[in-house]
Amino acid sequence: MYSIKNQRGMTFWGWLVILAILGVAALVGIKLFPKYYDFLSVKSIINQIAEEDYATPPKKTQVWDSMYKYLDVNYITYIKKEHLKVKKEKDGTHITIDYEVREPIMGNVDAILSFKHTAIAK
Repeated sequence: MYSIKNQRGMTFWGWLVILAILGVAALVGIKLFPKYYDFLSVKSIINQIAEEDYATPPKKTQVWDSMYKYLDVNYITYIKKEHLKVKKEKDGTHITIDYEVREPIMGNVDAILSFKHTAIAK
Protein backbone atom coordinates (compact mmCIF):
# COMPACT_ATOMS: atom_id res chain seq x y z
CA MET A 1 0.00 0.00 0.00
CA TYR A 2 1.13 3.51 -0.79
CA SER A 3 0.97 6.17 1.86
CA ILE A 4 -1.32 9.19 1.51
CA LYS A 5 1.72 11.36 0.78
CA ASN A 6 2.48 9.38 -2.41
CA GLN A 7 -1.15 9.49 -3.61
CA ARG A 8 -1.67 13.25 -3.55
CA GLY A 9 -1.88 13.78 -7.32
CA MET A 10 0.19 15.31 -10.03
CA THR A 11 3.22 17.38 -9.20
CA PHE A 12 4.03 20.84 -10.46
CA TRP A 13 6.28 19.33 -13.14
CA GLY A 14 3.51 17.01 -14.30
CA TRP A 15 1.14 19.94 -14.74
CA LEU A 16 3.86 21.93 -16.48
CA VAL A 17 4.40 19.14 -19.04
CA ILE A 18 0.66 18.87 -19.71
CA LEU A 19 0.35 22.65 -20.13
CA ALA A 20 3.33 22.68 -22.51
CA ILE A 21 1.75 19.94 -24.66
CA LEU A 22 -1.58 21.79 -24.72
CA GLY A 23 0.21 25.04 -25.57
CA VAL A 24 2.03 23.50 -28.54
CA ALA A 25 -1.22 21.90 -29.77
CA ALA A 26 -3.00 25.27 -29.49
CA LEU A 27 -0.17 27.03 -31.34
CA VAL A 28 -0.28 24.52 -34.19
CA GLY A 29 -4.07 24.81 -34.38
CA ILE A 30 -3.95 28.60 -34.44
CA LYS A 31 -1.29 28.59 -37.18
CA LEU A 32 -2.93 25.96 -39.43
CA PHE A 33 -6.65 26.71 -39.09
CA PRO A 34 -6.60 29.78 -41.41
CA LYS A 35 -5.01 27.74 -44.22
CA TYR A 36 -7.71 25.06 -43.97
CA TYR A 37 -10.37 27.76 -43.87
CA ASP A 38 -8.85 29.32 -47.01
CA PHE A 39 -8.99 25.90 -48.70
CA LEU A 40 -12.72 25.69 -47.96
CA SER A 41 -13.09 29.07 -49.70
CA VAL A 42 -11.00 27.88 -52.67
CA LYS A 43 -13.12 24.73 -52.93
CA SER A 44 -16.26 26.82 -52.94
CA ILE A 45 -14.81 29.12 -55.62
CA ILE A 46 -13.87 26.17 -57.88
CA ASN A 47 -17.35 24.67 -57.47
CA GLN A 48 -18.99 28.02 -58.31
CA ILE A 49 -16.87 28.40 -61.43
CA ALA A 50 -17.66 24.84 -62.51
CA GLU A 51 -21.40 25.50 -62.17
CA GLU A 52 -21.34 28.57 -64.43
CA ASP A 53 -22.89 28.17 -67.86
CA TYR A 54 -20.32 28.23 -70.64
CA ALA A 55 -21.19 28.41 -74.35
CA THR A 56 -17.93 26.58 -75.11
CA PRO A 57 -15.70 24.57 -72.78
CA PRO A 58 -13.83 27.02 -70.53
CA LYS A 59 -10.17 27.73 -71.13
CA LYS A 60 -7.55 28.13 -68.42
CA THR A 61 -7.30 31.91 -68.79
CA GLN A 62 -11.08 32.28 -68.58
CA VAL A 63 -11.25 30.13 -65.44
CA TRP A 64 -8.26 31.92 -63.88
CA ASP A 65 -9.77 35.36 -64.50
CA SER A 66 -12.99 34.32 -62.75
CA MET A 67 -11.10 32.62 -59.94
CA TYR A 68 -8.70 35.52 -59.41
CA LYS A 69 -11.57 37.90 -58.68
CA TYR A 70 -12.85 35.61 -55.93
CA LEU A 71 -9.35 35.04 -54.54
CA ASP A 72 -8.71 38.78 -54.44
CA VAL A 73 -11.93 39.41 -52.52
CA ASN A 74 -11.02 36.69 -49.99
CA TYR A 75 -7.40 37.97 -49.80
CA ILE A 76 -5.88 34.61 -50.72
CA THR A 77 -2.56 35.63 -52.28
CA TYR A 78 -0.48 32.45 -52.33
CA ILE A 79 -2.40 30.65 -55.11
CA LYS A 80 -0.87 31.24 -58.53
CA LYS A 81 -2.00 30.48 -62.07
CA GLU A 82 0.44 27.53 -62.19
CA HIS A 83 -1.60 25.77 -59.49
CA LEU A 84 -4.67 25.66 -61.75
CA LYS A 85 -5.20 22.91 -64.33
CA VAL A 86 -8.04 22.81 -66.84
CA LYS A 87 -8.41 19.61 -68.86
CA LYS A 88 -11.14 18.58 -71.29
CA GLU A 89 -12.50 15.06 -70.70
CA LYS A 90 -15.47 13.07 -71.99
CA ASP A 91 -17.66 13.93 -69.00
CA GLY A 92 -16.83 17.66 -69.07
CA THR A 93 -14.00 20.03 -68.34
CA HIS A 94 -12.04 19.13 -65.20
CA ILE A 95 -10.97 22.18 -63.22
CA THR A 96 -8.29 21.22 -60.69
CA ILE A 97 -6.50 23.32 -58.12
CA ASP A 98 -3.41 21.69 -56.60
CA TYR A 99 -1.13 23.65 -54.28
CA GLU A 100 1.03 23.47 -51.18
CA VAL A 101 1.36 25.97 -48.37
CA ARG A 102 4.38 26.17 -46.07
CA GLU A 103 3.46 27.60 -42.69
CA PRO A 104 6.22 28.36 -40.16
CA ILE A 105 5.32 26.99 -36.73
CA MET A 106 8.25 28.06 -34.55
CA GLY A 107 11.94 28.47 -35.18
CA ASN A 108 12.99 26.22 -38.04
CA VAL A 109 9.89 23.99 -37.79
CA ASP A 110 7.47 24.38 -40.71
CA ALA A 111 4.23 22.62 -41.60
CA ILE A 112 3.69 21.78 -45.26
CA LEU A 113 0.02 21.51 -46.18
CA SER A 114 -1.04 19.98 -49.51
CA PHE A 115 -4.44 20.81 -50.96
CA LYS A 116 -6.14 19.49 -54.10
CA HIS A 117 -9.69 19.79 -55.40
CA THR A 118 -11.32 18.98 -58.73
CA ALA A 119 -14.69 20.11 -60.06
CA ILE A 120 -16.28 19.20 -63.39
CA ALA A 121 -17.77 21.91 -65.60
CA LYS A 122 -20.36 20.48 -67.96
